[in-house]
Order: sequence, then C-alpha cells, then structure tokens
Amino acid sequence: MSKLKEFYKKHREVILYLAFGAFTTVVSLATYYLTFVVSEKVFGFSLADKKSGVYIAVYSTAQVLQWLSGVIFAFITNKKWVFTESDKSIPVIKQLGIFAGGRVATFFLDYGLTYVGVRLLDKLMNGADFPFNLGFTVLHINAEFISKLIVSVIVVVTNYILSKVFVFKKSKNVS
Repeated sequence: MSKLKEFYKKHREVILYLAFGAFTTVVSLATYYLTFVVSEKVFGFSLADKKSGVYIAVYSTAQVLQWLSGVIFAFITNKKWVFTESDKSIPVIKQLGIFAGGRVATFFLDYGLTYVGVRLLDKLMNGADFPFNLGFTVLHINAEFISKLIVSVIVVVTNYILSKVFVFKKSKNVS
C-alpha cells in the first residue's frame, strides 16, 4: 500500500488533472449532446444532413455551450484541487483570463478537428452507426461520438500543458 501512496504522492498533480479532466469531459460532452437532443426533440430540427445550415448552427451552439461549461468546471477544479502549489499572488481574475484564453485556443482546435473528424468518419462509415459489441449488448456508436472522444483526448493533453506552463505556474518564491 505504501508504494501506491508513494506513486500517488509523486504523480498527484497529473493523476488529479486526468481525473478532473475526465469529469470535465463528461460535463462537456453531456452539454454538447444535450444541445443536440434539445434541438431535435424540443425544437424539431432535422440534423441528418451534416452539411446543412441547421446542423452547422446547432453544432456551433453545442460547441460554445460545451466550451463554457467545460471552462468553468475545469477552472474551479484545477484551481482548488489540482494545481495547489500555484503562485497565490496572481489575482484569480487574471488566472481565469489566461485560463480562458488557452481554452479559446483549444476550443478552435476542438471545433475544427471534431468537424473534420465527423465528416471523415461519416463518409468512411457511409452514414451508418458503428456497432460495438459489449458482450451483453451492442452499442451503435456514430461518427459524432467517435470524433468527440478522440478530439477530447487531444484537448485534455493540450489544456494540461497550457495550464501548467501559463496559468497555474508555481511561485518563484517557493524553495
């Protein structure tokens, strides 16, 4: 058990970042997909044609709402539990500004890569869902889900680097 504690102590920041990154991804993806569900079920929009103006408008709205929910959740959890040794002399509002700025950059990365991924995967899959057999049930995973999952990993890694280097850097006065 002491080896496990030692490992955690040595890699605490990365472990917590990944855990909260996973939670942030869940919050973001839930917001993203809820936007699509509400758009289809409540407003009655047809989103089958990935090239239509309606799809692009809903997609853009989903991306913005996903980004906002993810940034707020991630900033709070990173500040409070992950980067605990960050410079406390930096005003929170300045940290939030730098944090949000980095997230704007990864928003555009997410936006572009997801859109390209959906279009590519949709074409490769001929618009059909990918059957994924879990042994007890078959999930039908679409291009949207696969693309978001892959891009989310890229975004989490990029955000860690930006947060570590620019937002929650350690105080120079710590010995």
